[in-house]
Formats: sequence, structure tokens, C-alpha cells
Amino acid sequence: MVYKVLLTIHILSAIVGIGSTFLFPLILAIPKKVKELQLALRVLNKGADYPKFGAILLLLSGLGMGALNTELFQKGWYITAIILLLTAVLIYILRILPRLKTAIDHVADIEGEEIPQTYYDLKNGIKPFMITASAIDVIIILLMIWKPF
Repeated sequence: MVYKVLLTIHILSAIVGIGSTFLFPLILAIPKKVKELQLALRVLNKGADYPKFGAILLLLSGLGMGALNTELFQKGWYITAIILLLTAVLIYILRILPRLKTAIDHVADIEGEEIPQTYYDLKNGIKPFMITASAIDVIIILLMIWKPF
């Protein structure tokens, strides 16, 4: 019963934590005017805690399942998934969030309708990290489904 509860928490935290990060690039791609961009960045800023909260719950519930089923710690896919999760979290905290904060600060002061090129430069600086973190998340999901090694 405890294992099923942990598994449920694990799945829900993956949806909250990982799912929200998949939306970030889409939200950044929509705005065409400064007001739209300011709103999009406020939404992202408000949603920035979901990946952190989800990742913490994901890690804790995964480790909890490992504590209940210790043979998981001998599985390569399980150890790999933990390492990849920590890597994705570090990318998010150290690379994506600071650049997002810079973009928010930059856009807050813009007057007029047109989005300046400097924002697109900031966005292009965030994009590779978002793609990398999302790719890692997909690999983690595939490891959880297939348990290949």
C-alpha cells in the first residue's frame, strides 16, 4: 500500500514538475508584442516553482520506492534516472532560472509595442538549456517505462 502511494506521488510529481517545463518554450514562442511578452514572462515566473517542487517530490518518492524495494538500487536504469534528474534540476536552477530572471527584468522596462532584439538574444540563450532539460526529461520517462538495463 505504501509503495502504491509513493508511486502515485511519483507519477503526479512527474506530471507537475516535468510537464510544466515542456510548456515553457511554447509560452515563450507565443508573444509577438511587448505586453504579451510581459504577461508570458509573468506566467513563467509564477510557474517557476512547479518544476522545483515536482523534482523534489519526484526524487523523494523515487528514493522512497527504492527504500521499500532495495533491488532498485542495483538497476542501471534506476541509478541513471536519478543522475539524469539531478542533472536536469541543476540545468534548470543554474542555467534556465537566472536567464529567465534576466529576461523578466529586461522586458519590464521596455516601452512601446515591438519586442527588441536583445530579448530574442536572451531567449536564444535560454533555448538550448530548455531543450537539453526537456530531452533529459524524455529520457527519464523512457527509462521509467522500458527499464532497459
